[in-house]
Amino acid sequence: MFCVEYFLMFVSDIEGYECEHCGRLYSKEEYLLVHKWRKHDVRLSMDYVCEVCSWRFPSNSRLQEHRSKVHKPKRSNDTPLLNSNKENIKENVKLGSPSESLNSSPDSAGEPLETLKVVAGRHTCCICRKSFLSESKLTLHMRTHTGERPYTCKVCGNGFKRQGDLTRHKIIHSGEKPYTCNVCGRGFALQGNMERHLRTHSGERLYKCNVCEKRYNSKGNMERHMQTHSGEKPFSCNICGKGFTVQQNLKTHMRVHSGEKPYTCNVCGKGFAQRGDLTIHIRTHSGEKPYTCNVCGQGFTQQAHLTAHIRTHSGEKPYSCNICGKGFAQRGSLSTHMRTHSGEKPYTCNICGKRFAYSGDLTKHTRTHTGERPYICKGCGKGFICSSNLKQHIRTNHAEQ
Repeated sequence: MFCVEYFLMFVSDIEGYECEHCGRLYSKEEYLLVHKWRKHDVRLSMDYVCEVCSWRFPSNSRLQEHRSKVHKPKRSNDTPLLNSNKENIKENVKLGSPSESLNSSPDSAGEPLETLKVVAGRHTCCICRKSFLSESKLTLHMRTHTGERPYTCKVCGNGFKRQGDLTRHKIIHSGEKPYTCNVCGRGFALQGNMERHLRTHSGERLYKCNVCEKRYNSKGNMERHMQTHSGEKPFSCNICGKGFTVQQNLKTHMRVHSGEKPYTCNVCGKGFAQRGDLTIHIRTHSGEKPYTCNVCGQGFTQQAHLTAHIRTHSGEKPYSCNICGKGFAQRGSLSTHMRTHSGEKPYTCNICGKRFAYSGDLTKHTRTHTGERPYICKGCGKGFICSSNLKQHIRTNHAEQ
């Protein structure tokens, strides 16, 4: 098999388009652009416009190819033979092609991308070669490549590809909930959200991970889970370096640094960085507990709390420490436990600088500075910084009462 890497040892001055992120070489500019889009999430800009038909292209070379094929008489398809001299080899050898269309694997060899064109009444994308019956549908599809979101919500600033998506989104801000669960009576702004909610009652999980066969009640949750198998976290915070599998999670994380809290409770005014956190918080006002244990009947405000609670009945502890083997019912409990091995103390007192492994310990410590004593003895009125100190006080001083 011919090996390009071996060949390059002898012909070192071949010109190509190099990716500034990973160093990979491509024989054509558009191959590089598609590679950067698929592998490094660099969105394509369709800046090159044909002055004849107004079609847009991601590179000048693709525009020129379009002009020669669509607006000029076609030439013969004669292909020069691969000659043995070095210059001809350099002309004919392919340094790499992304073959990163939606219908092929990222690392397989592929043929050049087609230009944007109309074939038998179909409109074809110049990036991934997908065809559409109308120009408007192609325009809408191109936004998945360019990242364009022309329809913007004036309330929260979120952008959308379609006017209809924005219209449905606005219902969230209006407070209108036209879709009602016929089991518990909970209202929803969007029909899709209600359908997903119904699965919490039925226990139905339609989407299965093809690696570990774990099942999920929504496609989005399943896709996010799939990325835990690859371990790949291509999106990194440029402030703290934390990596994320999904770009949206990085955007949400950035609010930790900026302090932005775009979602506000209309009852108490408290702000939240994530819409889901606001939804859960509102239940503290309404008293709603939509997730119910079918063993003991206890209700919960969050699905995760119900899942963890069920393990108190089953005894299941799926998260194990790879150092000491101790098992935990929740992933968060395992993460906290790992600090006993690593010595990590991520919580710092902003008054004296003392560090703590657990947020609860920092909270209790802070009360030594503020003087706060939230736990009050009903027998004598004495206050304590934590509940364990109050319990010890009651056992020592009020045992007979």
